[in-house]
Amino acid sequence: MLHKHHKFFLIALLEPFQDTRQIQNFKRRLGMKYDHIQVGVILDTNQKITLQLTLEDGKQMLTTMIYAKCSVEERIELWNDLYFNSDHYSEPWMIGGLPVYIQGYEDFAFCINSCDLFDINFSGNRVLINQKLHDLISNMELQQLERTESAHAPLLLTCRGLTDRTGFKDVVKASWSED
Repeated sequence: MLHKHHKFFLIALLEPFQDTRQIQNFKRRLGMKYDHIQVGVILDTNQKITLQLTLEDGKQMLTTMIYAKCSVEERIELWNDLYFNSDHYSEPWMIGGLPVYIQGYEDFAFCINSCDLFDINFSGNRVLINQKLHDLISNMELQQLERTESAHAPLLLTCRGLTDRTGFKDVVKASWSED
C-alpha cells in the first residue's frame, strides 16, 4: 500500500531481528521488486548494511542503513565501519536510520564530520549524505510516515523538482562522469 501511494524508487527495510520468511513477507507486501536497479551488499554487520546501487545506466551510489547498538562501546565498531566506507569509496553516499543519543554524541559528531557527511535536516532518525550526493540531488525532503507492519516508522526521502531543472540531464551526466 505504501508503494502504491508513494511510487517509491527504492525501499530499504532494516529488520535485523526478523527471520528470512518474515522479511520476504514484508518485501512482497511493500512491493519491493526492482527491475530498474541492481543491489549489491558491500558490508553487512549487526548494526548496519551498506549497499551499492547500480542503476540501469550503470551509475552507482552507496546507501548505508543503520540499526545501531545503544552502548557507546558497541557504537565504536559502527563509527569504524563508516570511516572505512568514507576512506575506500568515492560514490555518492547516503546513510539512514541514525538515532542520536546524548551519551556518545561527541563520537557521533566527530565521525560524521570526519566522513564529510551532513544532515538533511530532520529531527529524530537522521539521513546523512556526502557532498557528491548533495551535488547530484540538492533538493531533498525527509518525512516520517505512519507505522505499518514494522515496529519502526518508515522514512520517506523525496527528491523534489530535480527533473524540472533546466539542463537536468547535463548536470547528472557531469556529476556521474567526474570519477
